[in-house]
Amino acid sequence: IYKITEAGQSANPAFVNDNLEKILALCQKVVESTGVRDSRQQAVLSVRTALWHYYIQFGKEGLADEQLRAILAERPPANKFRITFGYNICISLLVLACRQYYVDKDKSGARNTLIETYRAFKDSVACDTRSVTWLAELETCYRAALMGLAINERLRTGGAPLRDQIAEVCDIALRIKTDNFRIAAMKFITGEVPKIPKAPKVKALP
Repeated sequence: IYKITEAGQSANPAFVNDNLEKILALCQKVVESTGVRDSRQQAVLSVRTALWHYYIQFGKEGLADEQLRAILAERPPANKFRITFGYNICISLLVLACRQYYVDKDKSGARNTLIETYRAFKDSVACDTRSVTWLAELETCYRAALMGLAINERLRTGGAPLRDQIAEVCDIALRIKTDNFRIAAMKFITGEVPKIPKAPKVKALP
C-alpha cells in the first residue's frame, strides 16, 4: 500500500479503493490475540495508518482525517497497551494535532491530542521488550512525543507552532518521504499549499 501511495498518480489506486476498506473491516472482526502478527488492534492500526497516507496522496483529506480521528478514539488504555502500538499511534496523533490547530482552529483539541501523543510514548516505554526492532521504533515515538511537548508549550504560552516544527513533524510522522507526498501532507496539516523556494538561477559561463 505504501508503494502504491509513493508512486502517486502514476499508480492505479483501484486496488486500494476496492480492497483496503474491506481489509480494514475484516481486521476489525478478528478476535484479539496476545500475539503481534495476529493482533486485531495491531492490524487495524497498521491499516488505518496506511489509509491516511493513501488518502492524503490522492487528495481525499476528509477520509484521511477520519482515519486519524479513529486512531485517537480507538487508542487502547495503558493496561492493554503494547509496545508495537506506539509507532502508528504516536505518528498519527502528532499529525492530527497539528491539523486540529491549523484546519479546525481547535487549539484545545490540538493540545489534548498532543498530550495523548506523549502518553502513548509513555505507555510504549512501560512495555518490557528485548526486541531490537521494537526498541528502534521507540526512537520515532520519542521524537513524536518530544515534538508534541514542544508544540504544546508554544500553544500553552499563546504562540503558534514554528515553521521548522511543522517541517520536523513531517520528518517524524510521514512514512513516505517523496517531495510530492510531503507537499500534500503539509497542505493536509496546515490547510495551505507550502511555498517551495525557487532554485537559484545559474549564470552561464562567459
